[in-house]
Amino acid sequence: MKNFLKVIFRMLKDIKANVEIAFYKLKPKSSMKILKGYNKKIFYLMLPTHGNLGDQAIALATQKMLKDQFADYEIVTFNDEDTYQAIGLMRKYIKNEDIIFLHGGGNIGDIYPDAERERYSIIKNFKNNKIVIMTQTSTFTDTLPGHWQLRKAKKIYNSHQDLTMLAREDRSYKFMKKNFSN
Repeated sequence: MKNFLKVIFRMLKDIKANVEIAFYKLKPKSSMKILKGYNKKIFYLMLPTHGNLGDQAIALATQKMLKDQFADYEIVTFNDEDTYQAIGLMRKYIKNEDIIFLHGGGNIGDIYPDAERERYSIIKNFKNNKIVIMTQTSTFTDTLPGHWQLRKAKKIYNSHQDLTMLAREDRSYKFMKKNFSN
């Protein structure tokens, strides 16, 4: 059992190191050359900068999937802490055929309001682009703020004509299907 745990911890440490190299060091200004290019682009936003290794693994797997499935696109990534700066840069360079992917996890709802606000800003600013929200758990609490946030989410998510939301589990899928009809 001790050896098994050592192997697991070593793997997690490797994942964290790879994620730090791949994502933490990329800042919006370093993406300017790619942004100004003429190739089709995928913008992958809201990559986690916190220490949750599960979210880091999702980011690494998503980036690999995007490279494999969209080989004819350039992939531009932005961390969650750079979302608003990224929106400003993207508004200058994005084309209608470019696609936006938002990081998955468990933060749709009122429990993580910063992530929800970032998503709202992206959706409102890029109405002409396909947006894909990677697999998410959706949780709106049965509280006054939760009900208010759900009304706001419905208005914003349902206003976009080409938004795809992927659910992580059956409960979130049913909730999203019921509340986010567009």
